[in-house]
Amino acid sequence: MKNLGTAHLARGALGKALTYLTKALQADIAVYGPSSLVTARTLNNLGYAYLEIKKYDKALQRFEQALDIRLNLLGERHTEVAKVVKNMGHVHLGRGDPDRALRYYQKALSIEQESSESRGEVALTKLYLGRAAREVGDLQRAKKLFQAAATEFGVRFGTWHPLATEAEEAAEQLSEEIYRQTWSPGDNE
Repeated sequence: MKNLGTAHLARGALGKALTYLTKALQADIAVYGPSSLVTARTLNNLGYAYLEIKKYDKALQRFEQALDIRLNLLGERHTEVAKVVKNMGHVHLGRGDPDRALRYYQKALSIEQESSESRGEVALTKLYLGRAAREVGDLQRAKKLFQAAATEFGVRFGTWHPLATEAEEAAEQLSEEIYRQTWSPGDNE
């Protein structure tokens, strides 16, 4: 059921994903218990499905449950903890609270930077941090984060990769916006 749920989630069939993931959660709890890593993974996937349909309260509830389990079993500096923390940042950004999203993304980045396993995740988190920084109006920080993400994606996947391109374009747009904000008519004389 879990595989069907995650497959439907990946395809964007969110109603079916929710149905299968809810059934999978019940089965995971029955087989592995309410505090297992298997249950935490399903809770995280279920939270992501709720996030995709903008049911932020339900998403956050599932992410918090997954986080509690992962913290208890893995400790606070594990990459699996960072994944849930990052998803919680998505919830807050979706709710229109980029300041809170920034805090969650920064925490996830801090964890990921300590692990050699999460190099691609670091670039992705920098992209998310850039988006949140742009939302709060910290354009210089956002530009630096987008540039760093573009570089890391480019090194890891190639400069043609869609995420590298997205980050590079975002940095260029911010450069233009920063220039427009700082330029004055007398600068051309």
